[in-house]
Amino acid sequence: MTTKNPFESNSGSLRLNSPGLLISLFASVIISAYLVSTNGLTLGVALMAFFFLIVYLTFLFLNPVLGLYTVAALGYVILGITRYADVPMIGVTIDSILILSFLAYFFKNFYDKVDRKPARKDVTLLAAIWSSYGLLSIANPELKNMTIWLSSLRTVCLYMLFVIIFTLLLINTNKRFYIFVNIWAVFSILASLKGMAQNFIGVDPWEKAWLDSGASNTHLLFGELRVFSFLSDAGQFGANQAYSGVVFIILSFAQKEFKRKLFYLTAGILGIYGMFLSGTRGAISVPLIGFMLFFILKKNKYILISGAV
Repeated sequence: MTTKNPFESNSGSLRLNSPGLLISLFASVIISAYLVSTNGLTLGVALMAFFFLIVYLTFLFLNPVLGLYTVAALGYVILGITRYADVPMIGVTIDSILILSFLAYFFKNFYDKVDRKPARKDVTLLAAIWSSYGLLSIANPELKNMTIWLSSLRTVCLYMLFVIIFTLLLINTNKRFYIFVNIWAVFSILASLKGMAQNFIGVDPWEKAWLDSGASNTHLLFGELRVFSFLSDAGQFGANQAYSGVVFIILSFAQKEFKRKLFYLTAGILGIYGMFLSGTRGAISVPLIGFMLFFILKKNKYILISGAV
């Protein structure tokens, strides 16, 4: 059996020595420049987006866990973007990524026997029961709007179920786990910093227009702004920062490396602070219950007593 000498094949930038590739690249540039000059900048942005979409899908089908990382990041900004631009079909972005991630996982393991045991957990069963309840609610005689029901089913039920299953199947190494939580922590920190900017500096013109369109009824109370950061509203911001704060403060306790401990502790403290800035009363229960559960699971009476105090 013969093996090909890697030094006898071109790689990286050396592949540009191929006349066929150079001609194709040059032709693509000329055609793109002509289309942008005749149809405007919008088409140019669309062409760039299409190029990045092709690259993204290539990496996604090679490594399906990329879809989970993407959902973790987009979950923070996907609805807030609509304050700045009218992006068509933005509401189904998360759905599309989850479906594509499932297809990528299916085809990547098409000829392999997939171990589904990691997904057979109590939390999966609970999420499935909750999703079934949401599905059966279509029989509710008081249901007046199918569009609202479908939107609620997707966001409140199915997202949770699919994300739980994908997480249990795909986040199967320490490296993947820390990539996932680091993406989460970075966006949580950015959300709190943006919220602080709204609170101490003020909102930008697009956010001001959003408030003036009717959101001020729920986000300006007695002259005080309920901070919403770059999320959809203050309620989502408060709840999100509350559980992010709980997760990262607890995660910081388990870190031995000082830099990592400081990073997660910073994300946790800023998360709790963001919760208070949101003015969301219901979110206050999240750290109370979350930390109490942590103290109970530690099974240490000194930690439980000090935590209760």
